[in-house]
Amino acid sequence: MKWLRKTRSGIETFMAESNKKSKSVEEIPNIHWADHVAEELIEKHPQKEKFVCASGISPSGVVHIGNFREAITVDFVVRALLDRGKNVRFLYSWDDYDAFRKVPANLPNNEALEKNLRKPISEVPDPFGQFPSYAAHFEKRFEAEISQLGIKPDYIYQNAPLS
Repeated sequence: MKWLRKTRSGIETFMAESNKKSKSVEEIPNIHWADHVAEELIEKHPQKEKFVCASGISPSGVVHIGNFREAITVDFVVRALLDRGKNVRFLYSWDDYDAFRKVPANLPNNEALEKNLRKPISEVPDPFGQFPSYAAHFEKRFEAEISQLGIKPDYIYQNAPLS
């Protein structure tokens, strides 16, 4: 069995001897890719007082695993920076001015939604009648779900009025 570890001088290879049963947890390099990213950021910006990590999506429907990847990937880097004592801000931007291009088949009130095609999703009514808009419905649902995993970015809503 072979493990790879990225170092500043290149890639190091760790080989398990075939006559050993297995490597203990202590013998396996415990380096996550997010730790590499954090170390590279710190090395490139040693005087930086605050790191800002950002991501975001369009809340155009039910959030799926691909959308979740946008949040968790950045959160891993945020946590790696925090583990190193860095001041970090995680921004998550909602592109809620994205156009409502099609009516998903799995939503109620399809006829009412069809009347709102090509409008910004922040102006489309929530088909469930719970939030001010279609965008808000899916934003709030996603925010509640990822907060259960300890992911708590600062949210930016593109449709929010400028102050």
